[in-house]
Amino acid sequence: MEAILTICHRHHILLLADEVYQENIYQPNTLPFLSFRAVCLSMHHAPHVRDGTSIISVHSVSKGLLAECGRRGGYMALTNCFLTIRKELMKLNSINICPNISGQLLTALMLDPPVPGDESYATFQHEMHSNFSALQKKAVVIAEALNAIPGITCSVPPGAMYVFPKVQLPTRYIDEHTRSLNEQEGVSYTPDTRWCLELLDSFGVVVIPGDGFLHEAGTFHFRTTILPCDAQLERMINSIREFQGSVITRFS
Repeated sequence: MEAILTICHRHHILLLADEVYQENIYQPNTLPFLSFRAVCLSMHHAPHVRDGTSIISVHSVSKGLLAECGRRGGYMALTNCFLTIRKELMKLNSINICPNISGQLLTALMLDPPVPGDESYATFQHEMHSNFSALQKKAVVIAEALNAIPGITCSVPPGAMYVFPKVQLPTRYIDEHTRSLNEQEGVSYTPDTRWCLELLDSFGVVVIPGDGFLHEAGTFHFRTTILPCDAQLERMINSIREFQGSVITRFS
């Protein structure tokens, strides 16, 4: 993180820190959440970076454990943001004629949650703990299930709500099948995009191709969420297993 901050300072880059999953940390003892703002302000050994790197830190009620996806509310914390940046933000804010009242209310509640002695404290703690425990368990279960599928490897996500498995595709699938269909259809899909589209057509399972995430050249991935219920996740895993098996059988 210090290296990123140093690069941003050197090249005058405004750092947008998307920290909406700061509560979804499944391995807090080994990989605790650190905000870019806190790291920056602790860089006393590099005061030019500490005092001269512009950061906008973002948090939201629409993500994380609260996951109020139907509501839109959050905040931005500005660190070392100079007048030109503040003017641009004011310009963007001025586009909205009416304030988001419900979003502002939820943001206030997120920043000031129930405390011991409040009537709602026990309910709030129970819901937060149960939601967190369920996601923490799913993160492990889904990674293990995907790792059991031939040609797929998946790390247990340390946080957030997604897994990003790597897919080994047969050479014929990459060099012949994908190229041939691309020529027929007049498109330029990458092999992992083609794989995701065929998974959708075959089983109705939607996953996101990895090529949009700037992964290492010559590797193939997809991204999917850990949010669905157990029955839906089981169906998804079984569908991916059957589809990947058919790809290996047909093109190996």
